[in-house]
Amino acid sequence: MSDDRTRIVTRLSTVEVGTELNQTYRIDELIAAGGMGEVFKGHNIQTGDPVAIKVVLPEFARDEMIFDLFRKEARVLNHLSHDAIVRYYVFSLDRALGRPYLAMEFVDGPSLADRMKATKLSPADFFGLTRRLADGLHKAHEAGVIHRDISPDNVILPGGLVENAKIIDFGIARSAEVGGATLLGGSFAGKYSYVSPEQLGLFGGDVTPKSDIYSLGLTMAAAVRGHALDMSGSQVDVIEKRRGVPDLNAAGIPKPVHALLTRMLQPDPTNRPATMAEVRDLVDRELASGGNKPKAAKPAPKPTAKVPSTPAGQAQSNAMRNVALGVGFLAVIVVGGLGGWIYVQSQKQATVVQDASTATTPAAETPAPAPDPSASTANEAASSPAADTPSAKPEPDKAVATAEIPKAADPAPVPQPTPAPVVAAAPSPPVSPPVTPPAPAAGTTQAPATPPPQKMDVAAIQRFAAGYQANKCIKIDQVSASENSAKFTAIGTDTERSNFERAFTQQAGFTPQITFSPVTSDQCGFLAGLNQLPASSKSLQISLDRTEVKGSQTDQAVMGDPLNVSVSGVNGRNVYFYVVDYAGGIQNINRACPNCIKTGADVTKASLSLSAPDSSDQMIGDFAPVMIFAVASSKPLNAINAQDAFDPADFVKALVPDAASSSDFASGLAYVKLKK
Repeated sequence: MSDDRTRIVTRLSTVEVGTELNQTYRIDELIAAGGMGEVFKGHNIQTGDPVAIKVVLPEFARDEMIFDLFRKEARVLNHLSHDAIVRYYVFSLDRALGRPYLAMEFVDGPSLADRMKATKLSPADFFGLTRRLADGLHKAHEAGVIHRDISPDNVILPGGLVENAKIIDFGIARSAEVGGATLLGGSFAGKYSYVSPEQLGLFGGDVTPKSDIYSLGLTMAAAVRGHALDMSGSQVDVIEKRRGVPDLNAAGIPKPVHALLTRMLQPDPTNRPATMAEVRDLVDRELASGGNKPKAAKPAPKPTAKVPSTPAGQAQSNAMRNVALGVGFLAVIVVGGLGGWIYVQSQKQATVVQDASTATTPAAETPAPAPDPSASTANEAASSPAADTPSAKPEPDKAVATAEIPKAADPAPVPQPTPAPVVAAAPSPPVSPPVTPPAPAAGTTQAPATPPPQKMDVAAIQRFAAGYQANKCIKIDQVSASENSAKFTAIGTDTERSNFERAFTQQAGFTPQITFSPVTSDQCGFLAGLNQLPASSKSLQISLDRTEVKGSQTDQAVMGDPLNVSVSGVNGRNVYFYVVDYAGGIQNINRACPNCIKTGADVTKASLSLSAPDSSDQMIGDFAPVMIFAVASSKPLNAINAQDAFDPADFVKALVPDAASSSDFASGLAYVKLKK
């Protein structure tokens, strides 16, 4: 019996160097082995990029709980993007191997544990590293991920540099019971030096993001001390040592970091900082306070600011004072002389202006018809050279009169009447003839005050829709159009749909019919980026066998409905499939699930099973919106196929140049409602 649903085939096998996983990754060497999994260095077969690959051991491959926890955690981490967090690429099951694996960014460098064995952190490095790790963990906590295993072993320093630190091993598939093992690390018992009180059942045993704050505090205390605080021992000892704040003085912890560590290492979670963002802010305040600033941050004293107190120094000071007095006296003389010169020059300038204005033909200065004489006089006075010249200050009345006489008192050569009578005889605006429109001729209809919207032809309607959606959270496709009707399909936010409908109605004079599919705000980055594609891009025919599917229930190990996707008109081109999920992440199906795709000469198909959202916050009503995006090109598009998952910004950055460089680039978008 067979159907379209994916079957998990358990086939126990050993992972050897050279093994290929889903024809996507090749194993190069074993890096580490834990009680439940192995970590390998590998590379992407297509791009050659190095990756770290975690593979579950064969004996645990049948454990459905481990498999589900692994997949759930990987799906969330796949959307995390922070420079202090190792990037997760894909979670998948290799059918030939019969084992799930997780591919992620390969980080080359020593761990913080290795670094602190060689040399302990300085207070300056302590604050810098604490801030970086707290900022990264805050991003994870916002996404609903709690690390639960923060320790020096899980902080890697690429190139050995603290400023490049990255957090690894986000407690993937940790066993729920206290003392359980991590999926791909050593046993939990080996991490007792960094575990929080609530992980041991204290204070209600509720593990929240504040548990990571406590573990980060112990990790940073160990880093600045050079080795871990004494927090382990027997089961009773481990618990008792977490009933109070560790003695930082006795442990030899540098005093500049005491205040921060004391806040982070409070036994009761309610007394710790509320979030990792608060930890980050506390670091900033510690660095800003004078007592805790690193020595290098203190400004050096300015040598010129110190005056000698010796007799020689006093003599030097007196000499400088005498020089200053001499310079001041000289400045007074110069300014006084300059003022007198300016006054003389201004008087000469006023005389020259008067002579020149008398000899100039007044017709060149003819004012506009019917000016206001008072306004003209004021304007001329304001624009007169004498009014703007400092020399006018001693005798302002005389200077203004000299400048105004040639313009106001010599109207003889002007061929029209003087301005004043025209102003007095002007009719008031309400009865002015120019304002009154001419009466319509007999038998004719008077035109309306506002002309009606000009009808748009089909091409104009198409141009309007294409131009409107640029850089907006909406994708509009025309179904049909005429001069008095138009039908569209639109994918986007309801606000953008309403704005488009209103703008179109104002332009065309009629309301369009719109078949609308809403998206989440997280999906807007993809839609807005899609509208940046070149105008010459062609549309690709993409169809789904259903518009609504039931998603897989990962917490119940129930597979969802299969979604069959068909792309026609391929014409032998390369086809790339993507799923834009409700959280805005873009999954590359060609890499994440190559076996889901069947390539044909003219039709390429894909069969998918989608996971339902975990929270109603990710849904619109009773469904989560998902978009299926397909691209076709005869030219290989390496940039958009370089990784298994993308953030919208990274995907758009790769997609637009690829589209511009391909002569036959085409794309298509389909929409499906995903239900629980």
